[in-house]
Amino acid sequence: MLAFEFNQLLCQHLMPAIPAFPPTSFSILRIRAAGSVRRTPYTAPVTTKIAILGCGTVGRQVLLQIHAHLSRLAALGRPVEVTGVLVRDPSRPRGLGALEGLLTADASALGEADLYIEVMGGTVRPLELLAPAIAAGKPLIT
Repeated sequence: MLAFEFNQLLCQHLMPAIPAFPPTSFSILRIRAAGSVRRTPYTAPVTTKIAILGCGTVGRQVLLQIHAHLSRLAALGRPVEVTGVLVRDPSRPRGLGALEGLLTADASALGEADLYIEVMGGTVRPLELLAPAIAAGKPLIT
């Protein structure tokens, strides 16, 4: 069920122009620091940069699924690029092969992403790390 829900959220962000998915004129609820909510139109960029926070059991599979479907997403007109994966210990073996190079312990190394996927667990630390992205109105899957 988790993989299905994740795929639905990812597809809503990456493929809004494909008829099988939500219509192109969908919007995102933006939550401002003061607590007010406003609905704004959202247009996905040409290449979607994704930052992943966490690479445990769930995060590892999220990264592998994204990597497995890179060519498919590009063929559909929505290429993606994973800018980095934030972890506590990048030297810990995770069986990711060439993808191990994406692992970092430095949150600033994630760069400016268009979409953030938080699979760290907990509430306080992820909120601290994602506060700038939330303030900037970036989409977040958690």
